[in-house]
Amino acid sequence: MAKSLKPFAKGGFIKECMIKVCSVLYPEKKTEFEKVSLSKRTVIRCIEMMTNGIKTTLTGRMAGFESFSIALDESTNLSDAAQLAIFIRGVDKEFTVTEELLALQPLKGTTTGEDIFNEVKKVFTNFGLQWSKFIEICRDSVPSMVGLRKGFIGILNEKVNLQKSIIALSTNRTCVLSPLVSRML
Repeated sequence: MAKSLKPFAKGGFIKECMIKVCSVLYPEKKTEFEKVSLSKRTVIRCIEMMTNGIKTTLTGRMAGFESFSIALDESTNLSDAAQLAIFIRGVDKEFTVTEELLALQPLKGTTTGEDIFNEVKKVFTNFGLQWSKFIEICRDSVPSMVGLRKGFIGILNEKVNLQKSIIALSTNRTCVLSPLVSRML
């Protein structure tokens, strides 16, 4: 239901269909299917359990990162609400690369560099990510991202003691490297 973007309340309808199919194909198993709960509450609980499992696995992988980068994209959904997609790419001691959608954060009200920075900071805190292992950012060149004083990059350089500076380049879909990484390449 989640993959199909169907309301969780449709679980009852799905159960009815399963029972009808089962009564034709496997009449002896019908009572077992009738015992399955697909109430809205059960479906929500199952999706929450899956979400927590994915978050636990990803958090475990991220704890082993030697370094990581993020990609940011701010966009508006169908209901005209601004959202910030945060992707992460990290590497551990064995050079295993992990790439995942880390978070999809709603941006309420404005979408300034400060708003974006606060959401990124919140996600870093929530997942226990260390700023000292952060080496690169990929973002578009909208003013809220690249402004040297009020853009995300400027605020990041000002508020986070990274022991290195993130360079603000102004081309579309620029991956911004710290001077440390630039020297390594």
